[in-house]
Amino acid sequence: MADVDMGPPPDPVMEVPPPKEIKILESAEDIQHRRTEVLDHYSQFRDFAKNKRDRLEEARQFQYFKRDADELEIWILEKLQTAAVIFWEKFGSNYSIKITVFPGRVVP
Repeated sequence: MADVDMGPPPDPVMEVPPPKEIKILESAEDIQHRRTEVLDHYSQFRDFAKNKRDRLEEARQFQYFKRDADELEIWILEKLQTAAVIFWEKFGSNYSIKITVFPGRVVP
């Protein structure tokens, strides 16, 4: 199906207005005409249902992607925090000594 936004689908129940009076189909032409109307309405309903199903599937896939991206972001932040702790355990005391020995000057 093309990527053309057809807008919201019409309400299937309201698409075909209820008859004001029940028409008796007397001839083969009347029956054929009514059959064509019903089949056209059903075809349109199926197209709108497929379109909606496709949009829902895309939304579901996006939600899975967003969930995975959020989990990955949390994992990366945890790893960065762990790396920072390890760095300060190894090298932090050396930097703190330089800061206390030379308070007004940054020593490389």
